[in-house]
Amino acid sequence: MGIEDGIIDRIYEAAIISELWPEVLDNLSHAISSAGGILFTASAGEIRWTSSPGTAEFMRAFVDGGWDKRNSRATCLAPMKYPGFVHDLDIFTREEVDRDPFYTELCRPKGVGWAAGTIIDVPNGDMMVYSFDRAVEAGPYDRSAIDFLDSLRPHLVRAGIMAARLHLERAKSAVDTLAAVGLPAAVLRADGRVVAANGLLEDLTLHVIISAFDRVHLVSKRANALLADGLSHIDELPSIGVLSFASLGLNEEKAVMHLLPLRRAAHDIFNSAACVALVTPVGKLNPPAEAPLW
Repeated sequence: MGIEDGIIDRIYEAAIISELWPEVLDNLSHAISSAGGILFTASAGEIRWTSSPGTAEFMRAFVDGGWDKRNSRATCLAPMKYPGFVHDLDIFTREEVDRDPFYTELCRPKGVGWAAGTIIDVPNGDMMVYSFDRAVEAGPYDRSAIDFLDSLRPHLVRAGIMAARLHLERAKSAVDTLAAVGLPAAVLRADGRVVAANGLLEDLTLHVIISAFDRVHLVSKRANALLADGLSHIDELPSIGVLSFASLGLNEEKAVMHLLPLRRAAHDIFNSAACVALVTPVGKLNPPAEAPLW
């Protein structure tokens, strides 16, 4: 089983153009007689995913059914820290597969019964997973299929890291641009972790604290509670919506925080940012009416 001409180039293209991932995963699936391939990232309980058409229904059922919390494959595979692809019979016996709810209640009813996958830790804190699934009747993967995937794994890892790094650079560019017009700003994840912040926001110590694990907090307990609530519902805001609330800092300093949601493209799974946060001390300029494009 050889590497198809151009597949490595397409893997790196997908790192830059996220819409190409389904095609790349589909090409890899055909090479190893799979129903389809899945790429997903997970961080702070959030799963972002893309897949080839053949496994999209399965992955939707996986996410909607909360199987990420009941995934026996990941439970066994993650502690191994194995730098390669493994298949089901590397971690289970056939008897265990036949009685495991993950297989009997999810995989087989959705038409897939065998998988080959790998887990990768991304420097931005995400967990990245590549998984290729086969129909039950196709049987488990053989060594040649695993060797083929392993030959491509270094490129798949680098592509994921490249994509995550590109999003980080875009976030930094966005907050630096806002600093240039005098706006203290940060790009935040939904759990309050800072993706990027400009110096103007970091200097607002009367209002803002960036604590352990890069989480942002407000000095005002009331405003901090509003921040947490706003982040938890940020996806419910329209793309041009802004959530604003007052914040009373140290020395009775007054400010307003604005949360501007960022909408991710469907296959943009390495973009973990949820919103841009702006803090405008009272008397300063108002923020732009729409989220910055980045």
